[in-house]
This record gives sequence, structure tokens and C-alpha cells, in this order.
Amino acid sequence: MQLEIAFDVPAAPAPVAEAPAAPRREIVVFPFDREATEIRRIARWMRAHPVERWQKYWRTEANRRFGRLQVLGVPEDRIHDQIEALRRAIIAELRREDAR
Repeated sequence: MQLEIAFDVPAAPAPVAEAPAAPRREIVVFPFDREATEIRRIARWMRAHPVERWQKYWRTEANRRFGRLQVLGVPEDRIHDQIEALRRAIIAELRREDAR
């Protein structure tokens, strides 16, 4: 689950002679590693299916997330970082489950 918050960011104060600039909207994308529920959901799916299906599932999941972030205007390098962070978090969750 991707969490997004849009809020108004006030522009820098304009000189007295000019009218103040309108506030701009900025989207803040929370890091995937904080999405514990989504990470657990994906790890559960992986546990319930054979390893052979993981690659296709992961490719679909990563492409879906890439598209969502791209539409939001997130730079491509940040998107790759977010997807890699998600992948590492899922691996960590699978290892935690193995340790139980």
C-alpha cells in the first residue's frame, strides 16, 4: 500500500512590491520500508506459493509500483531506490519468519 500525502508548501515570501506567489503542491512519498503491512502481505504470498512463481510476482509488483510513482512525478532514480528498499524489506521479513 503506497501512502501519499499532498499538502501546500508556502512559497518564499515575496518582496513587498510584488504580490505573494501562490503556494505550490508537493507530494511526499513515504519509504516502502515503513509499509510493514504491505511487506508482510507480500512475504505471506511468497510463503504460500512455490519459488518458481516469485519472480513473475515480483516483476509484476515492481512494475506496478514503478508506474504509480512515475505518474506522481517521482524521479526515476528515487523510484529504483524505493523498489530496492521494498525488496530488501521483504527479504528481511522472510528471514525473520525463518528464524521463528
